[in-house]
Amino acid sequence: MALAALVALLAGLSEAGIHLFRRHVVGTFTWTSHDVLWASPLSYAVFSILAAGAMLAFDRVGVVRLDLRRAATVLLAGWFMSALVLLANGRLHWAAVVLLGVGLARLAVAGLPDDPGWLGRLATRALPWGGAGWVAITTLVLGGGAWAERLALDRLPTAPGGAPNVLLIILDTVRAASMSLYGYRKPTTPELARWFADGVVFQRAMSTAPWTLPSHASFFTGRYPFELDVDWLVPLDDRYPTLAEVLAGRGYATGGFVANHYYTTRESGLARGFIHYDDYPRSAREIVRNSVPGQLLAQWRRSGRIRYDRERITERRGAAALNRRLLDWLDRQEGRPFFAFVNYFDAHRPYLAPAELKARFVDSVPLRGEYDAAIRSIDRELGALFAELERRGVLRNTLVIVASDHGELFGEHGMTGHGNSLYRPVLRVPLLLRLPGRVPGGVRVVARVTLRDLPATVLELTGAGATLPGRSLSRFWSARRHPTEALMAELSASPPDPDGGDGDAGAMWSIFADRYHYVLRADGAEELYDVRADSGESRNLASLAEHRATLDLMRSALHRLLEKEPADSVFRILADSSS
Repeated sequence: MALAALVALLAGLSEAGIHLFRRHVVGTFTWTSHDVLWASPLSYAVFSILAAGAMLAFDRVGVVRLDLRRAATVLLAGWFMSALVLLANGRLHWAAVVLLGVGLARLAVAGLPDDPGWLGRLATRALPWGGAGWVAITTLVLGGGAWAERLALDRLPTAPGGAPNVLLIILDTVRAASMSLYGYRKPTTPELARWFADGVVFQRAMSTAPWTLPSHASFFTGRYPFELDVDWLVPLDDRYPTLAEVLAGRGYATGGFVANHYYTTRESGLARGFIHYDDYPRSAREIVRNSVPGQLLAQWRRSGRIRYDRERITERRGAAALNRRLLDWLDRQEGRPFFAFVNYFDAHRPYLAPAELKARFVDSVPLRGEYDAAIRSIDRELGALFAELERRGVLRNTLVIVASDHGELFGEHGMTGHGNSLYRPVLRVPLLLRLPGRVPGGVRVVARVTLRDLPATVLELTGAGATLPGRSLSRFWSARRHPTEALMAELSASPPDPDGGDGDAGAMWSIFADRYHYVLRADGAEELYDVRADSGESRNLASLAEHRATLDLMRSALHRLLEKEPADSVFRILADSSS
């Protein structure tokens, strides 16, 4: 058992080291939590001790004679196979992994002395030191995080008196077209309709990207994706300040609570500026998943196949669990204004909703009913959250923003999912604002707006006295005439089936201006839709001579944007040309 525990410790630390090297040196995603340093050795210990127990049982019943050489071969083979799976990242067949792992283990054991008893003595002597090191690492990770958070809070400047709180709620993958608040035929969002009756509802809010990370990066920095170094395997860097950093600099306690473990965890770069960031849950099941064997077991239980995907399988946290974590954190803020960001993941495939709601929202379109039920489930939990915040007296001085990072396709244009196109079902998202006394009630803004303007809006409404790119959305409810403005969205080329969509459709860019939606693909193909007359974007006008001038104007504007000409000036020219 000492040998099994020692091998587990070494295997776990080596796997954690590979993840940390990829994350901090290579600068790519590993889809692992910051707990991997202590959780991975613990996960390997579970499997190593089970393997050692099985070998002892076989020895006791006489199936196979147990000695240290055989035990070391089995344990080392498991370690080598795990390392091969991790390093190969799916490029080796499982049979090759087994053969190579066993072969390397046999080679390693072949170099042992004829009497390998010293190996057992070495393991017995080294294990206490290794165990002490693991305890120190665990204490540092768990205790150090809490200490750093307390220190950061103590160092915050004094916030301005009466500064409103900010609660930014992102309904991951929820499209506006599937919300009853926006006219959908099914009652998916009655709670949101009730709570935002005294707020502002934006009818045509558009995301800057059809998938999570660039969209979030835009409404944290106020910049379009093409201005940022962010991609499918590239986290958001620290070139530009984020909304959380600005508000923390104004004395706000900042906390993030996310259920999307693909692209909103700490390693995504979105946690910058948040003093508290709650991403991966801590549970026995999650600890076991912090190793290659744990991931393989979880994926086998889910799909019935032994495989290892680049994205980790983790516990899905529903809206109710996120609400509890948020409220627990608010209890510790001692009256300081807060900026809380919450990402709800229930409406992302596989859609998460109680069985009774799935039975109520059955639809003829595959999965559409489950999606609707997931939206209603989030809506119900948001109603409970708002009621609790109102009971605490928090809601009356809180700017509440509800939006989505992108939508979803259910057969439109022959596609499903997201991250695969720039059509309106994946770009048109909900956007709701509420702050009694500062945001008017009962207002519906029909002008097209972009989520890129969220940071500027928050900074104006909180009186933060700082600026981020974009313009405050208050201009749409303070003006009698809503101006026509242009905006853009972007999709970079992606790995196959990166985020639940139909796979890589190649890079593409789009511009909305006046009544037109223009799409340019990386191969030069162009699409032009009159979304006022053709909201389903079913008729491509790009080849028609009467639309040549519009096509040329859109193409020119897009090229100027990608050549780093300021977005506001380019869009101003577009607006002037269409008026």
